[in-house]
Amino acid sequence: KDGESMKPLQIRAARARALSHSPLESCTNLERTTASTSSFRSGNISYPNSLIHNMSARQTWGWNTRTVSAASFANQATLLAQRNGGKVFQQHGNVSPSRCGSCNSRNRSHGGTRLVRCFCTQNGSSGSEDSTFTLTTPLYYANASPHMGSAYPTMAADALARYYRLRGKKVRFITGTDEHGEKIALSAESRGLSPKEHVDSISLEFKDLWDDLNIQYDAFVRTTADQHGEMVSKVIEKVWEKGDIYKSRYEGYYCIGCEEYKSESDLLEGNMCPIHQKECVVKDEENYFFRLSKYQEQMEELFEKNPEFVMPEARRNEVVGWVKKGLQDFSISRSAVDWGIKFPTDASQTVYVWFDALFGYVSALLGISSDEIVTEAGEAVGRGWPADLHIIGKDILRFHAVYWPAMLMSAEMPLPKTVFGHGFLTKDGLKMGKSLGNVLEPKALVEEYGSDAVRYYFLKEINFGQDGDFEEERFVNIVNANLANDIGNCLNRTLTL
Repeated sequence: KDGESMKPLQIRAARARALSHSPLESCTNLERTTASTSSFRSGNISYPNSLIHNMSARQTWGWNTRTVSAASFANQATLLAQRNGGKVFQQHGNVSPSRCGSCNSRNRSHGGTRLVRCFCTQNGSSGSEDSTFTLTTPLYYANASPHMGSAYPTMAADALARYYRLRGKKVRFITGTDEHGEKIALSAESRGLSPKEHVDSISLEFKDLWDDLNIQYDAFVRTTADQHGEMVSKVIEKVWEKGDIYKSRYEGYYCIGCEEYKSESDLLEGNMCPIHQKECVVKDEENYFFRLSKYQEQMEELFEKNPEFVMPEARRNEVVGWVKKGLQDFSISRSAVDWGIKFPTDASQTVYVWFDALFGYVSALLGISSDEIVTEAGEAVGRGWPADLHIIGKDILRFHAVYWPAMLMSAEMPLPKTVFGHGFLTKDGLKMGKSLGNVLEPKALVEEYGSDAVRYYFLKEINFGQDGDFEEERFVNIVNANLANDIGNCLNRTLTL
């Protein structure tokens, strides 16, 4: 600042790529009026010989160090050209104005340098007009009001959705609520409400919170919707016809909070669930089972050929370990739970909440681009399915990374590309959750500090994929230091120039 030399900037090749692939993408059909500038290639990307021109040190990309004067950096850093067809272009001297072929706006100029750059998002350079990027949050369980543990992955997904929209992708950002199951029926009873009244109110709370946090989703799916229920019934009928469903009796420890049977090796002393810290109940039921074991070989092949199917690596290793131990068939119906979708071949049972909820990612796409009611799961292909990314909590990894792909194989549908299991938001070393009663109220934070401050802190201060703890004092210090002092002062000084 004030003309002083800046410290050397370590610019690595990876950082160079990140700059070249900035969210502020140029348009693919940008019209150039002069010959291309000199450049050299690094991997699949071409870089100009002078990305920030008039520098006082080496112009070599890669692992070298460059010293950039403060004056040059201040004047030129904002003039970084955007990538167009894999290249960054600069135009020097007296040239005719260039226009963006999409919005017809003139490009900025600075002195004798004209940089081909446009901020419009029409037909971005990362793909064709028909290219899509589909990502999902979990479908949040509507047993109680949303908390920061629900908001955290949704803020991350929203940031990613915004990035891909700026790159010109046709984004399908899906979120919603999982509204069936025993736990919801019990929660409704405790409030003196019917299950439908209960989930209606909770679903609205999620939507209100997403509005407060400025979450720009494309579809909000509710698993109590008629369209979703009809689609799930048709999927089960198809899986039944393949011989992948059979009836059997099972007895074991059941966690109502997880909506899952637990093996004894998964439990803490006293048959306690390690996640909800509550004793599991013994259940003995005759249900319908899905032949997960039939897909043992296909699942092993999936993880062998697609190392990025589950991320980060620690989560992948965990899932691979489960698969190698041998896949066990699991129950997909409940005889003692009335609040759910009726099992299509036996009205005395309801569909297991996870077989129901996971297909919500598919049913959400059926209503995005059409006003007609579509209930065939296969119709989602071409409307954004398969998903590019499922963002989920690590506590529901088994359902998404083991059960879900096998269910899709049986239904003869494409698999999602990646399942990313993020860490927990913790408080006093325990997962933040409604069942434990140690939640952080996001609405209070937004009302006190604003949505931008909340979004900034959680996306910056917690390594996505790892556990992270929230301390309000640190939150205030980070927001003041980074947003108010650094960025705020930078903006204020820039406006006065």
